[in-house]
Amino acid sequence: MALSLGNSKTKSNQNKDVLINNLKQYLTFKLGEDDFGVPIHSVREIIECQELQEVPGINQVIKGVINLRGFGVPIIDLASCIGRPTNAFSKRTCILIAETEFEGKIKDVGFIVDMVNEVLDIAASDIESPVSVGDGPKPQSFLLGMAKTGKEFIILLDLNKALSVKSQGMEMLNEVLI
Repeated sequence: MALSLGNSKTKSNQNKDVLINNLKQYLTFKLGEDDFGVPIHSVREIIECQELQEVPGINQVIKGVINLRGFGVPIIDLASCIGRPTNAFSKRTCILIAETEFEGKIKDVGFIVDMVNEVLDIAASDIESPVSVGDGPKPQSFLLGMAKTGKEFIILLDLNKALSVKSQGMEMLNEVLI
């Protein structure tokens, strides 16, 4: 089962956010107990988690590869990629298929998330800048900000920048994408 988000954008308009009444749309999901979101334009489709073909000698952040309509798509453990603990797969575990740019190449990459929530319209005025905390990768490298939704916060991510966090060994992804 797959949910297509109808994203057939070209590279020239890929970086544009979907604007509705001055709001940006974000796909929200869970990693552990925390809520995260990514701009809706960055997600091509959502698929059920499936068996992954492991690739020997690849970094633990890259969980394996799946065959998606005849093309090999590397699958990234998004939680590990951003320095979060990984949870066991459940019935709600999904893979977000995103068109990403890595070292000048546009490729589909899958990101494992614990559960997809919904698409939210979030006003720019409800998004706060990310803050640096801890010793992990600098948040500005992959955080877009913190969205206030009532009493809760949603951590907004840039999937392209999450892939480029060199401290996580993502340079090995280039070999999988070739």
